[in-house]
Amino acid sequence: MTLDQVWSDIRAKIGNRSASPPFGRFPEIVLTKPQKSHLDRSFCWLIGPFLAVREIAEFLRSEKGLQDELTVLNVRIGRRETDLPPQGQRIQRIGDKGEANTTDRTQTIDLRKVPGKLMPRLSDLYDPVRKYWAARSLEAHHIVEKGILADLHLNKRDLNNDRAPTVLLSAEFHQRLFTSEVARERGKFKTKLQGAQAYELLKGIYDELYNDPVLISLKEIADIINSAVKDNL
Repeated sequence: MTLDQVWSDIRAKIGNRSASPPFGRFPEIVLTKPQKSHLDRSFCWLIGPFLAVREIAEFLRSEKGLQDELTVLNVRIGRRETDLPPQGQRIQRIGDKGEANTTDRTQTIDLRKVPGKLMPRLSDLYDPVRKYWAARSLEAHHIVEKGILADLHLNKRDLNNDRAPTVLLSAEFHQRLFTSEVARERGKFKTKLQGAQAYELLKGIYDELYNDPVLISLKEIADIINSAVKDNL
């Protein structure tokens, strides 16, 4: 696979062919094939080049029509059923978290957890934290870290920073999980690597990062990108 074929491969293998491009001004946007959550709800992910997904994230702050469209299309923006587009005024800082909630939020946390694991976030426990993240704009997450591609000198063509495949995510999910998890792996790509070596390292990172049935489409897209790395390094 050449670096000019990454997007065509994603559309052919991961994209939902029965759904026409939903946003006329964003023709490069791709909706993944429908999946079922552990609560048996249908959903998909919104995928696209970084600049297009970032622009959609900004529009979602003020355009209710676009918010409604994403809802109708069952676009998911986080691991949890309750990860939603931004609401209310933008909040710049959390401030004092205050006392932890003492009310019974078991049902809310249960809806948000990974199946089989009770994993409350800080936003489950502290209302100021919840309000802060709820007001943050959505973000475009590079499905394979752009810094790693830069270290490998492969951030060009379909993997150029502005065109590389990204997914629309809630800010909390993006920054608390993906950004911190991948940052500590960067050093592995500072040395000279062969294509097969880089592929195995990337596969190990992203198979683990996207190791959740909800994230299977992101895992498949990561593997397409990682295969392009193997073929072009």
